Amino acid sequence: MPPKKTPKTPAETGKSDFRSTFEANPEAQEIYTTSDGQAFLKEGPAKSHAKFLGDNTVSKVTRDEADAEPEEEATPAQ
Repeated sequence: MPPKKTPKTPAETGKSDFRSTFEANPEAQEIYTTSDGQAFLKEGPAKSHAKFLGDNTVSKVTRDEADAEPEEEATPAQ
């Protein structure tokens, strides 16, 4: 049996699922993301988390920006 594949983080894939974060938080108009793909509703906690990462960049993503991202197509199972 082949070993299980470890799911990649958004930081590893370069992609993040901002839409689901906004869907789970309908009142949020912006989120803050760190280089490891974590999403935060407030900038302060995002900055605190980023301090412990190699790349301490915090990016702001608005709901409009997330809605404008093209949806990924599902990849068929093999």
